[in-house]
Amino acid sequence: MESFLEDLKKHVQCSLCNDTLTEPKILPCFHTFCKPCVGRHAELIDQVNVFKCPRCKSQTPLPEPSSVEDLQPSSLHSRILKGLALAKGEKVCSVSENHSPASWYCFECDHSLCQECKKSHSYFIKDHKVVCLADLKKEDIDFIITRENPCKSHPQHRLESFCEDCDDMICVTCWKHNHKDHKTMSLDKFASIKKDALSKHLQVLEQLKLDEKEQQQQEKIAKTIKQQGEKARHEVKEKTKKMIQILQENERELLRQIDEKFDTASTNLNIIPHIPAVEEYIKNMMEKGLASEMINIQGKQCSEKFIFNPIPLSSRIVFIPNQELVQQIEKGLGEIQTHSETDDDDVEIEGKVEVDSQLTAEVQVNENHVSNGMPQQMRVTERFQMKGVPDTHSLTGMIAVNRDNSRLAIGARSVQDKDNCETSSNSSDYQLSTITDCNVHVFKTNGDLILSYDCEESVEEHCHFHGPENLAFLNDTDLVIADWGNHRIGVVNTLTGNLIKTFGNERSVYDEYFYPNGVHVDDDGNIIVCDRDNHLVQVFTRDGDYQYQFGLTTQDNFDPVDVITHDGRFYVSDHYNHVIHVFEKKGKVLTRISTIGGYGSDDGQLSRPCGLAIDNDHHLLVCDADNNRVQKFTLDGRFVGKTDPEAINGPVSVVVLNDGQILVCTSFVVWFVE
Repeated sequence: MESFLEDLKKHVQCSLCNDTLTEPKILPCFHTFCKPCVGRHAELIDQVNVFKCPRCKSQTPLPEPSSVEDLQPSSLHSRILKGLALAKGEKVCSVSENHSPASWYCFECDHSLCQECKKSHSYFIKDHKVVCLADLKKEDIDFIITRENPCKSHPQHRLESFCEDCDDMICVTCWKHNHKDHKTMSLDKFASIKKDALSKHLQVLEQLKLDEKEQQQQEKIAKTIKQQGEKARHEVKEKTKKMIQILQENERELLRQIDEKFDTASTNLNIIPHIPAVEEYIKNMMEKGLASEMINIQGKQCSEKFIFNPIPLSSRIVFIPNQELVQQIEKGLGEIQTHSETDDDDVEIEGKVEVDSQLTAEVQVNENHVSNGMPQQMRVTERFQMKGVPDTHSLTGMIAVNRDNSRLAIGARSVQDKDNCETSSNSSDYQLSTITDCNVHVFKTNGDLILSYDCEESVEEHCHFHGPENLAFLNDTDLVIADWGNHRIGVVNTLTGNLIKTFGNERSVYDEYFYPNGVHVDDDGNIIVCDRDNHLVQVFTRDGDYQYQFGLTTQDNFDPVDVITHDGRFYVSDHYNHVIHVFEKKGKVLTRISTIGGYGSDDGQLSRPCGLAIDNDHHLLVCDADNNRVQKFTLDGRFVGKTDPEAINGPVSVVVLNDGQILVCTSFVVWFVE
């Protein structure tokens, strides 16, 4: 017990006062100190109180008197402190601080009790576990420290579940009253998922092993980029302010011109009914008016009140926007470039900020992209051999794999060129299903034909496929086909060869035909379709019922060709704009939160991106078609690796097998990549 308590004390010792933490606060650098210590050790820097972390030297601004209080409390350390206080018997009675010191603890109520309160508690409540503080064991302290927190809405109950619909933790009472029809999971499962995610982050951090020189270089680069970022931010604001000022001046001039024409029209409208009276008045003034009277009807007044200005019948007032200016503004304000050199090795740092629909930053060192590690070289290992496929068939670039990897679907079509269609047996454990323009062939990996389904020769016309664009498995046997030419989605059973379902071939509410291109089935069985010609992504249930759609503005020229989902986010390849858009649901609306890529051939840049996949290490794989390579990114868009451009010609689609192997499909061959 003593050694256990000593270990706990080490976890809650403040390195500033060398005493047990008091109201522990977590700093942005993730180090924890006493709340009073943070306040006492703050320094005044540039008229702002700043706390310098003694462990990592990072600075935490404390601009307001309440800033220390507003720092995030450490619930982990607070729980350990509570367990230690109970073990030492240093607790006040939870009922009243004026009572005698607590000597008992109720596990169910989570209250420490004095002797008198314990008697009353035991009299009214018989089934609670109440233990003398002096008799607490290691197991009791460990239970108190590690058990879940009380529910905020119902403090008498502990948190038990996580509601996925509400993104909140709930107790059993919450579930009964407000979450009964919601999708929930146990806290153990929720914690396991979070731990897996944290483990991935930890692996990345553990791989960032920089020597002293690299660390100094990265720190210098980061500081330079921060300085350049501040300068860029200021200049962007100034440029925007100037442009707004110019536009407002131009607006005033245009409105002045409109008002001038408007006033002429208004004057004519006033004069037209009174022309005879005006003529008579002017004649009388000319014949009988005194000079002192005529002095009042000179120049401007005369022109305004008496002069009729005929307007040509063809006259119109039409505002013609400056389309070149509009297009230029849509492209952005411009770009800012700065250069600086470090003291060591003449390392040149370029910070480039482009102002477009969002602010993006690109950092290069000696013309190479800065990364936390060396880019991975993805290696093409061998060709995927397809025994039994006719030599007259080439591929369409479509590929899909089912969840248990028992079937692999590949699109094919009949051609006369036989040079690129050689096939042989393969030692893989997977079955193979190949789709031509109108055929479905199902093979085992040894090449034995299981099923052949010819859509063009089908008696029923509705079974014909016309220009299928992409594939995805709905389950282990049913294959979803994006039937572009027929404006629909078709579902084929690969066991029987029957077309079991079609949907989407009606005109939409916008009176536009459905043009499916990329297709993906998410973890819930929803069918997500890139409606390319309508510049939308549409989401259907597994039964084909429409749910919702999302996209971008007309000016964005959104060109979705493939889509994949991961952790609630949608990754959509935009063929025309050479980027991957990342969408996330905010409330009930899907919003673009970032983009990956941008036109070019450098690492991390894209040219006509197509198929997407997520590998077993949670990296995004992108078929960079016109650059003849597959690129790998982290899910937040950092470039990680690529294949050799000489190894793959025009990759179109990609899938990842359960054992981690990657299959890349081109128009001629399927390659294994690792």
